[in-house]
Amino acid sequence: MYCEMVKKINLTNLKGKLDKKQVILIDVLDENSFKRIHIEGAINIPFLKLDEDVAKKQIDPNKEIVVYSIDYDCPVSKIAAMKLKKYGYKKVFYYLGGKREWLEAGFPVIKVVH
Repeated sequence: MYCEMVKKINLTNLKGKLDKKQVILIDVLDENSFKRIHIEGAINIPFLKLDEDVAKKQIDPNKEIVVYSIDYDCPVSKIAAMKLKKYGYKKVFYYLGGKREWLEAGFPVIKVVH
């Protein structure tokens, strides 16, 4: 059970931190979803593959980390943030608005057109 509290980050604060390159942004959705569309600057570590070894290889523990998924109805970003806290990462946030809120705000995304 993950008992460490994790903090939310809102759209405005996330955008500011990304603009200043202050965070590592992780999309925890599956690889196909990430390839279709993701927030510009994000890396993909699917939730089902997020274990301690993967985290240690891909994420600098000294950086602020923000995880996101699809939208407010999806609990995966919060659960992923709690996992990272459990693995020893100190500065972990989750962005509850996810891809949906980001898109609605008109902020930059990487999109593959079929």
